[in-house]
Amino acid sequence: MCDIISVTWRQLPEALINQSGLSAFRRGSGDLEYHFSFKQRSPCLPVWTEGQLSILPWAGYCPRESLDAGCWSERQPESVEIVATLCCDKGIWFTVNEGIRGVLVARRVYVITAPASHYYRIMTRHDRMPVLIGESI
Repeated sequence: MCDIISVTWRQLPEALINQSGLSAFRRGSGDLEYHFSFKQRSPCLPVWTEGQLSILPWAGYCPRESLDAGCWSERQPESVEIVATLCCDKGIWFTVNEGIRGVLVARRVYVITAPASHYYRIMTRHDRMPVLIGESI
């Protein structure tokens, strides 16, 4: 499902990095990255909402089927774009080109998931995968 999201330093404004107290990570000789893990004590995600990039609490996952069926409508979900360069699911890292779809409910972010493709299921041994923007796995 994707429990770690990595973002390169180029995708986050320096002011937002400083304000959020994010710690950088470098993989070999690559760019500085910032990791957002659902397993952290207070998980959060970088999200575009209302034309602004913010770091907001990561509340969990939202099955696309339940969203499409209207099960979340009472909560007034707002579509958001989660900024991501890489995702990790069960130790398997994969590239994200445009970002991940999410919903914002009461200032908390949920990653939208869908049934895993055959390839994703083989790659990660997971039956659900994040809904990526403009691409599929």
